[in-house]
Order: sequence, then structure tokens, then C-alpha cells
Amino acid sequence: NMGITQMVTVFGVQDVAYLGSADGRILSLDLATGDLLTESQAMNGGVVDLVLGDGNALYVATSSQLFKLDVGLSILTQVSLVGALIDLDFETVHGSVYALTSTGLYAFDANLSPQCAVTDFAGTPSTLAIGESGVYVGTQAGILRALTFCQNISGVGMKILDTWRYPRTGSLGSAITSITVDERDVDPIYLAVENGSIHSLSFAGALQWTYQSNASGRLSIPSIDERSGRLFYADSTGTLTILSADGVPAFPVNSTLSHGSAATANTAIDEVRRQTASGMRLFRIYYFGADDGWVYKVESIR
Repeated sequence: NMGITQMVTVFGVQDVAYLGSADGRILSLDLATGDLLTESQAMNGGVVDLVLGDGNALYVATSSQLFKLDVGLSILTQVSLVGALIDLDFETVHGSVYALTSTGLYAFDANLSPQCAVTDFAGTPSTLAIGESGVYVGTQAGILRALTFCQNISGVGMKILDTWRYPRTGSLGSAITSITVDERDVDPIYLAVENGSIHSLSFAGALQWTYQSNASGRLSIPSIDERSGRLFYADSTGTLTILSADGVPAFPVNSTLSHGSAATANTAIDEVRRQTASGMRLFRIYYFGADDGWVYKVESIR
């Protein structure tokens, strides 16, 4: 039994999930059959995070090191981190990797050469997300900071700049556990907070709505259905919730699916068309990984 700590998916001719494990391995899984495709060598510690880069390269982080892997899960390069890894993300326009650690935010190029650093966060950072307009960092105190990308500023060099914070003053009083950016530019930024709430913000940091789940504690990293704008997450009891774009539950989901196992990885959404007795129908498929080592799959029909 191994706990799944993170998951990224590639949908195409073959739908594949790359899973990070608590025992330091990366596994690729055929999502259609559940069969194991490839397995990496064990790294020096459990996998804290992994993200997909250009050319299907994988960036994998343990608590103290950052690795670049090829599609066959072989290690291409690695670098030591300053502080303990909290979160990892990839910025596609400039091909940069951002690592959030206990000491700050660090930007690397695609081959893991250092570029920028921000270390003046008020309190301990807790989570990171990348959007088309910039970088977002949440803190344990419940403050979101919006930042620019790492950029070359004339006379200064490579630097990351502040743009805005949420809330404008004070804090949420509970740690921000994940940030999800909606690339469709509609209610674009979602914060999952440790008290079980979700906050929807505009790109300028204005609050749109909040939703309070029945369970407090860490929520899985929510995923956005780009077609409908629905937000999908699972909580510390393994209960799935699917919210409409205005923050209202869209439809009920089997709350006993994971038998109480906590959702410890992020979530993923796919859709397929299938022939049914009533004609061709669109199915949405929801995946999440849990601390019992299983990946759970839920389907809904439009």
C-alpha cells in the first residue's frame, strides 16, 4: 500500500495519469484500464509535488530536491532546494518552473537553472498557482499575494514584483491550502481554505462568492470543467463536491465512494462521447487520488 500524493494527467490517444507516491516513486497509469505502464526509481524521499512541462517533461519535487524527468521517467537533471518544498508549478509562456518552499518562492528555467527569488512573505507560504497573468502565493495566515512572472527589469535584472493581495487588509484567519486559476477568465481564481471554505476572486482580487463545505480540513486541489465552468474537489473525508460557476452544488455525488479515505492528491476531469440506448451522450469523468493508495473515478452523463 502506498499513498498517492499528487497526480497529473495527459489526455490523448492514450489517457495517462502520472502518480507521485509517498515512497518516492513516479508511476504512469493507463486511465482506461487502470494498468501500470511505467515506474521510476525511488527518489530520496516521498514525492511532494509533480507538474507537467513542455514536451511531456515531468518536474518532480521531494521535500529537499527538484528533478526533471523525461517521458520514460528517467531523471535528466536535479537541483537542491532552499527550504522544504511546499508547492510546484510550471509556467508555459516562458518555460519556467516555480518552487514554493518554507523560505520563499524560487523560479528556475526549464533546465532548472535559478532565475528569481522572493523571500519576504509575511508568515509561512502555503500554496502556489500559475495563471496567464501572473503567479499567486497563499500563506498559512490566510493571505493571497498576486505577483508578476520572473522578468528581466532594466537596470535591476531578473525580478518578481507584487501586484495585489487578498484580503486587502488583515487575513482569512485560516491557511490557504490551494489556488486554482480558471483560464477562461470567468471568476478566474479559486482559493481552498483550511476551514473548509472556497473563495472565488476576480483577476483584480475582488471577492465574487464563498462556499463553505460540511467538512473542515484540507481540500484536494480543485479542478475546473472548462466546458461548464464547474469546480470539482474532494475533502478530508473523501466526499466529492461539484459546484456550479456561481458557487452552488451542481448535483449530488456518492459520499461513500472512497469509504472515508481522505483525498490527498489533486483532481482531474475528462470527457468522452459514448453510444447509449438513447443515442450519443457526453460523459464527464472525474478522478481523484486518496491516502489509501487508490485512484477513484466518477462519471456523470449530460
